[in-house]
Amino acid sequence: MVVGAPGAGAGLVAELLAEHTQVRQACSPIRSEAVRESLPRRVGRPWPDCLDWLGSRGVATSARRAMGLERQSSPHARSVLHLGPRGLLEVGAVARLLPGARILFVERNSWDQGLSLFRRPLRGQGLEHSGSFEDIARATTRLSELSAHWRLNLPDSPLRLSFDDLLCRPQATLRALTDSLGLQAFDDEHPIFDRIRPGGHQRWARYARWLGPLGELPERL
Repeated sequence: MVVGAPGAGAGLVAELLAEHTQVRQACSPIRSEAVRESLPRRVGRPWPDCLDWLGSRGVATSARRAMGLERQSSPHARSVLHLGPRGLLEVGAVARLLPGARILFVERNSWDQGLSLFRRPLRGQGLEHSGSFEDIARATTRLSELSAHWRLNLPDSPLRLSFDDLLCRPQATLRALTDSLGLQAFDDEHPIFDRIRPGGHQRWARYARWLGPLGELPERL
């Protein structure tokens, strides 16, 4: 599972991993949210009581079916699930639905992350903070606290990836990630590296005088 605050680059990281030859499936973020609605109806018990009633094996089987993550033909195949812009709100529930899944937190310079959020069409997705730097600064702080909470409280220690490192050193950063996931490294000439744009790193510097409350945040939260 790939999770990160909106604007942190988690979506691109999930797309890159989905291009790996050992990855067989990628699941859209929308379908993961449907599990909490379909699972209680399927077993006739409310959320989250249905999880305890099914047990870990039954939960995983039902969750994979609801998310479209069918059983893989190869034991070495992998699936990638991007939790979407509400990922930091959903990751605790999804971790219970897919016990044993590796969780990757993608993190980014808070100023560049805020710029990526500014005026993005996130309204209507429960993310009403993308219209002003003041709102973005408050939301960025809260999302950082939520990320730290999950990293400390999830049952298995999650992986972490710096999106800034990916932009500056894409081959080395992806090689370290695939090693951590037990995947073969991408060839250095793989076409996915054309999709990584170094210009996104420290973009905030061109707008520093206008960042206002966002610029008052620490570079790393």
